[in-house]
Amino acid sequence: MGKLTGWPEGWALTPDMKLYATNRGIVNPEDEFEGFRDYHEMKGNKFASWAAAWRTWCRNSERWAST
Repeated sequence: MGKLTGWPEGWALTPDMKLYATNRGIVNPEDEFEGFRDYHEMKGNKFASWAAAWRTWCRNSERWAST
């Protein structure tokens, strides 16, 4: 397991991350990424892999949208 880190300085939505989101039905990946960033910065969350956290967020977004 890698070292847990807070939000990576300068980390931004990449084309691959955007494609991952749109393939899961996220209509506006840019807005979703802003919500992802705001949520995790607000909570002070730390992850070993922010890319994995993004993928998890995207997979969960469909479930959250239906509640």
